Amino acid sequence: MNTQVSIITYLLIVLSLLSIDLHGQSLTGGIAGKVVDKNGTALDSASLIIVQNGHVKGGSYSDANGYYSIKPITEGAYNLIIEFKNFKKTITNTIIKASKTGSRDNCGE
Repeated sequence: MNTQVSIITYLLIVLSLLSIDLHGQSLTGGIAGKVVDKNGTALDSASLIIVQNGHVKGGSYSDANGYYSIKPITEGAYNLIIEFKNFKKTITNTIIKASKTGSRDNCGE
């Protein structure tokens, strides 16, 4: 009886460790870049939203130097929507790959 309890306990511990390990290997990546105007001037506080099938999956604002980063994002195809006051909204198709942060710079108009 004690042997069965020990084996079951051992199996539960192993299964718990496996589930933790698999969870840590989720298929996520990210996107980062810089938002600038047509003259190359950084746009501070531009809004960036990542959308998949009409659902917002993440977002960020550019910093004082125009840089932004959005992660973690599940692997897949997305639209990156960039908005800034008095500028035309930009929508760009992008692919997110697991364990990578893609680069997407934008020149606002």
